[in-house]
Amino acid sequence: MNRIGSIDMKAGTSSRIENYLGFPSGISGDELAERALKQARHFGSEIAVTRWIEAVLVTDTGYRLELDGGEHILAPAVLLSTGVEWHRIEVPGLDRLLGRGILYGASRQEAHSLAGKRVFVSGGGNSAGQAAVFFLTMLLK
Repeated sequence: MNRIGSIDMKAGTSSRIENYLGFPSGISGDELAERALKQARHFGSEIAVTRWIEAVLVTDTGYRLELDGGEHILAPAVLLSTGVEWHRIEVPGLDRLLGRGILYGASRQEAHSLAGKRVFVSGGGNSAGQAAVFFLTMLLK
């Protein structure tokens, strides 16, 4: 089952996104999510939040999405965003250190507070790359 109508929650919780096209000074994830929702409404999109898609059927004019509760949506196109799931590293004692040395995602503020200390970045994709750049910038100062 997939959820429909969600804004990218990972982006929505990012304190600052600095590598998104069109925002040379960066933008908060919350503001980006708000703008995406506003733009979707501007173009006439119907937003259905926290609903389950039971079936996607092809019709003569597009698609019919059968939702939980017996309702349906007709659409000429469908974009499904299945969300993100963070991978947690299995390390004994990790939970008690979250937010106190172990972080999921890092911002410039964390980089400043860790200047001169050993830092390990584990992960992949945008978040790990952005954290590595923040910490490297502090190392080079």
